[in-house]
Amino acid sequence: MKVGVVVPTYNASAYISETLASIIAQQHDEWLGVIVDDGSSDSTVDVVSRIVANEPRLQLVQQTNAGGAAARENGQAELGDRVDALLFFDHDDVLRPTAFADLCQSLKAHPDSPAAYGLASYIDSLGRPYRPGRYQRFMRNRYTVGEGEARKLLPHEPTDFGALSVRNLVAIGGILVRREAKELAGAFDPRFEFAHDWEMWLRLAMQGPLAFVDRVVYDYRFHPAAMSRSSDRFE
Repeated sequence: MKVGVVVPTYNASAYISETLASIIAQQHDEWLGVIVDDGSSDSTVDVVSRIVANEPRLQLVQQTNAGGAAARENGQAELGDRVDALLFFDHDDVLRPTAFADLCQSLKAHPDSPAAYGLASYIDSLGRPYRPGRYQRFMRNRYTVGEGEARKLLPHEPTDFGALSVRNLVAIGGILVRREAKELAGAFDPRFEFAHDWEMWLRLAMQGPLAFVDRVVYDYRFHPAAMSRSSDRFE
């Protein structure tokens, strides 16, 4: 299974090298990557250009500032049908070395699932563990609703539409989506702003439940510039 990873980036010169290094270091080496620069005004393009020059599986695409949803779609379009599955990864996060392998294995084991996703762990701006275990506990606390009652999902059970309708249980950097399922679901909708990923997972879950991998597959960088810290806009 060939993975296509799309990295939207904007003014990420402080972190993009570490992010791309974590992609290059994946144990599953069947992948292609597109970095979509969303009109950065810092040295992000220069940093990425130097890395791309030495890694033929990576390429850089530039666009005028249009937001993360548009950048993700442009990256997917650039990959086209050269890949079997897609992972949309933020420019300041870090993949665990077995992330691609774990997610591909889960997709193969669940052929009817449109996507497979794993857990995320917080790190701070320096890459140190932050609030250990907190994000994993949130993501494992999965309740599905239907027929007038709520039920907690067991670790081996997939995450269905009912569970995702309660809250967003999927961190964007930890979900591998079958290309055909993403094409059927359509484009990320920028009208949902910071929730455009959650709205996409709901559309995917209408095709079938998402396979759940009860392991950490990446580290989410929690720092003042992160979108989730802008609580008024995020809410």
